[in-house]
Amino acid sequence: MTCAASRQLTGLSRCCRPHATRDPPCGDVVHVPLVCVVTAGDAHLHDTMNAEALEAATKLVPATYIQQGVDARRRREKLVRILIQQRKWPKQGWDDATIELFLKELSLMDSNNFVGNAGGGEREARIFSALVRARHFGLGHGIGRSGDVAAVQPKAAGSSLIYSLTNSMLLDMVRSCGVTRTQACLQLPVATGMSVVLLLLTLRAQRPDARFVVWPRMDQKSCFKAILTAGLTPIVVDNSLGGGHGGGGGL
Repeated sequence: MTCAASRQLTGLSRCCRPHATRDPPCGDVVHVPLVCVVTAGDAHLHDTMNAEALEAATKLVPATYIQQGVDARRRREKLVRILIQQRKWPKQGWDDATIELFLKELSLMDSNNFVGNAGGGEREARIFSALVRARHFGLGHGIGRSGDVAAVQPKAAGSSLIYSLTNSMLLDMVRSCGVTRTQACLQLPVATGMSVVLLLLTLRAQRPDARFVVWPRMDQKSCFKAILTAGLTPIVVDNSLGGGHGGGGGL
C-alpha cells in the first residue's frame, strides 16, 4: 500500500520516521491499520494520533500521562500488526476492546464511512438504521464482486481485508487440526445445508460417475436434503451403539 493510499484510508496526516520532517520513501514502510511499522527495524512510527496532535495534547495533559496512553495503544497495535503479518490465529485471545478497535479501524477504510463522502452509486453501502450500523461496526459492503466471492472491493478495503484474513485464519485452523496438506480455504456466507450441497457438487465434478452418498442415519434433515438437492442418492446406514454407555466405545 502506498503512503498516499494509507493516509487516505487510515486518516494519518503524516507517516514518517521518528523526529523526521518529511515522508519516507514508500518502499521503506509497510502500512497496516492502527500502526505503521518500519520493515528494517522495530521502531514503531506514529499512532493514529500523529506527532503534532500528541504534542498539542501535552499542553492539556502532562506528557508522561500522554506517553502512557500511547504505550498502551501500541501494545494493541502490535497484536494487529502480528495478525496481519502472520495471518494465523493468535496464541492468546484478544480482549473485547482490541477486537472492537480493530473492527472500527477497518470499518473506517470502507468508502461509506469516509468523512464527507455521500456515495450514490449502485455499489455504495448505505445503512439507514443506527442500531444496525452499531451492531455491524459500520460495515455494509459485504464481500466479493462481479461473481467472485473472493474478489477485492475497490470501495471496501476494510471489508476485503477482513475477508482475506478470515480465509487465512481458517486455513491455519484446518492445518492445526491435522489436515496439513491443505493449500487454501474459502469461507462462504451460507448455512449448513447449502455448504453440504456445494461440497457434494464439488466432489461430483471430480467424480462424474458417482451417484451415491453413504449417510449414517441421524435426526437432522439438512444433510439429507442437501444430498437430494445435489442430485445424488443417499444410502442410509443405521447406527449401532458399541462399547456400552460411557464405556469408551463409539458408533
